[in-house]
Amino acid sequence: FGGLVGKPSEVAEKSEEKTEEETPPEPEKVDHVEKEALYHIKCKLFLKSADGWNEKGLGIANLKKCNDKVQLLIRNDTTIGTVILNTLLHDKMPISKSGKNGLLIVATTEDSKTETYFVPSKQR
Repeated sequence: FGGLVGKPSEVAEKSEEKTEEETPPEPEKVDHVEKEALYHIKCKLFLKSADGWNEKGLGIANLKKCNDKVQLLIRNDTTIGTVILNTLLHDKMPISKSGKNGLLIVATTEDSKTETYFVPSKQR
């Protein structure tokens, strides 16, 4: 018992303080704005499935110039910044306004599937 310094009641109080401090950290929110972005906005991304709309995540939508085309890149607002949508926009791509501040985008995935995305934003 040579390692205990102080009264037993003081040692018990210190151990209680440690358990209060040992709460898991909350995920850090980071805005991943691309340096080359022509425009960026905070938004959510939903993917349409047979069951309805499934939320893919919350993050920053970046419009970037990519050669002669424009790229839409949406990253989660977590510290890692996982890419949740990355597509090139072109003239024949179906994009329509939905509601006050939302967009419906029909994009082709890497495995040639057509997916419908809904991108609402609180900003105008």
